[in-house]
Amino acid sequence: MNKEDIIVEKITQKLKQKLSQNQKLSKKIVIDSHVNVLKDITIMPNIRKRKSNDPRFVLTFGDAEQDIVVYFKDAKIEIPFDSKYIQKARRSFPNKSIKHFNYVIIPLIIFEIKYGKVITHTLTNYSAISQQIKDKNPDTTYCIVLINNPDSSIEKQLRHGRHFDWIIPLSVSFELSNDDIERIAENIYERICAILKYRTPLLFS
Repeated sequence: MNKEDIIVEKITQKLKQKLSQNQKLSKKIVIDSHVNVLKDITIMPNIRKRKSNDPRFVLTFGDAEQDIVVYFKDAKIEIPFDSKYIQKARRSFPNKSIKHFNYVIIPLIIFEIKYGKVITHTLTNYSAISQQIKDKNPDTTYCIVLINNPDSSIEKQLRHGRHFDWIIPLSVSFELSNDDIERIAENIYERICAILKYRTPLLFS
């Protein structure tokens, strides 16, 4: 795993600890890392056609692995990938991915974590991914967390990150101590609670 992946895992563990302290929330909500989320569905010619009775066209499902995903435990849907009319896009929903499920997660909140300098292309790329995911899951809140990214101006973030619901810039020490990870996790957890309070207030009553 690279440095960003290690940071994501550490933040996720802190978030899971915080979630476990709320018995009501932890019964309903899951927080996980490196989750393959449905990004695109395309009707296309069956270029992998092997047999004469294989269909000419298929539904192709593509994914995007997302750093931290919050979802309801029952918010999942099984897709019959064993059907000859449905297929995974190449390298999508891989069985050997960091975190693979036998079903598609319906994400409630996504946090993409970026550490250090973030170039314009990265913002544009993840903004486009956000748009594609929310096109399939309109109720999803997509956030990008920029850690120690001193060169990125507000103007640049707004121009190229227009499809993010939240852009969260955070500055911590270069060493990224345990206290820094705790601070980042606390910030993210507060936002999770704020979104859940707005959408499902009964969980907090």
